Amino acid sequence: MSHISKQTERTRLRRKRERGFYDRQKRAKLHGLIDALYPGRSKALRPITDVEVAQTAVLSLPLEEVSAKIKDTGVMDDEADYDWSVWAGVIPMRLETSAPIPDPRNLADIAMPDYAASIRVG
Repeated sequence: MSHISKQTERTRLRRKRERGFYDRQKRAKLHGLIDALYPGRSKALRPITDVEVAQTAVLSLPLEEVSAKIKDTGVMDDEADYDWSVWAGVIPMRLETSAPIPDPRNLADIAMPDYAASIRVG
């Protein structure tokens, strides 16, 4: 029972730190996000519609643990968006591993374990 109550309390604490935004603020935050990733890009895109703003939640919250979904279906814009003279596409990103680099302060008789030598990502 104490685990459940601790979990509930933790959830409650996290919710107190969330910060939601209203439509005018959301539009500015969305432009800021786009421009933080691709400077100046928001000015080249079609304007965000009122419907898109209303359907989008924008939250500010600290990230303690995250996960992500990865899509590989390519671009899925609305048909009307193709009339805008802006580039659309996908910029693939990849996480790769390189050869392990041992800590120079390892004890001399510590060999690199198999899991470290054989790990591969991507």
